[in-house]
Amino acid sequence: MNECSSIRVVLRRPAVTKEKIELYGKYLSSKHGTAEKDPDGLADMLAAMHYGYDSIIEMNYYEADRLIAVGIVDAGTDCLSANYFYYDTGRLEIRPGIFSILEEISLAGRMGKKYYYLGFLVEENPKMSYKKFFRPNQVYRDGRWTAFR
Repeated sequence: MNECSSIRVVLRRPAVTKEKIELYGKYLSSKHGTAEKDPDGLADMLAAMHYGYDSIIEMNYYEADRLIAVGIVDAGTDCLSANYFYYDTGRLEIRPGIFSILEEISLAGRMGKKYYYLGFLVEENPKMSYKKFFRPNQVYRDGRWTAFR
């Protein structure tokens, strides 16, 4: 059985909750080495992500009743754009980032969107270079969209 088959994705309007603050704090400590522990400071950072745009959709990933990840996407007229994703780094074996991208692509299709944007590609940064492996893809260079090598 696929480990991701037990994960339930719930779409909702953005909301900062105690459960998300705790998940985000653990994510920052584990993934980025950030030591922010103050719940109010974490809540402020999450509020900027969760409430930054009118068209934000929050994708909450649950394993049974436990929140294991949160994706923030922005719905444009003809596109869905990935904004941020944080998750339980104790569940790396299920490849949560890859799983979320596939879920976001699926959502874009269900919404009738023509495009899905993964966000900035920074090839030199291993935390952001994974984006080049999703095909077909394009990058915006010198004022135009071109196929990525």
